[in-house]
Amino acid sequence: IEAIRSFGASDYQIMKEVVLVEAAPLVIVNLTVAIIGIIGTTSAAGTVGAGGLGSVAINYGYNSFDSVIMYGTVLVIILIVHCAQFVGNY
Repeated sequence: IEAIRSFGASDYQIMKEVVLVEAAPLVIVNLTVAIIGIIGTTSAAGTVGAGGLGSVAINYGYNSFDSVIMYGTVLVIILIVHCAQFVGNY
């Protein structure tokens, strides 16, 4: 920060060119972890009656002994998590 300030950069330029650029990778990684945690939490909450994909897996798959629906919803959840990880890595 001292180096860019010595070239006469304003506070706005320092924020835009240094601070945000340096913070972006950490923000993206933390956002990815948070999204994956939210997906897992909502799926687990769905198994106890909150709705969503977890509820579909339990109500229509597990309770009805329909393994195709149960494994299908689990596969969809896994694909969503992998997509979130892929976007977070790039």
